[in-house]
Amino acid sequence: MAKQKGNLKITGTMGDVTYYYCRGHYWARKKSSLDAARIKEDPAFAGLLKEAGVLQQASPLASAVYRQLTGKKKRQHYFQLTGQAQRLLREGVAVSRINELLFEYAAKEWGFIK
Repeated sequence: MAKQKGNLKITGTMGDVTYYYCRGHYWARKKSSLDAARIKEDPAFAGLLKEAGVLQQASPLASAVYRQLTGKKKRQHYFQLTGQAQRLLREGVAVSRINELLFEYAAKEWGFIK
């Protein structure tokens, strides 16, 4: 990645270069050859799709618990709850039990209560 220099800053793709804004800076990088069709069809990305499915299940579970927590919450707490939910899903724990375990985790780690 290269930082854009000069007065004119752009975003978008021109030719083989993608220009974008991220974290207060304008950047340029070579356009990726990867597209959605390849990710969906190529066996090399099967693991990625499987993990995306786990995240798709874990995120709403973590969100439901996060919304019910009392006290000073931080965004990091949501991310940690999501990670715990992903781990539990991979271990084959039932969804109904995951909610209980996430509450227990929040109480133990941060002192939150139901």
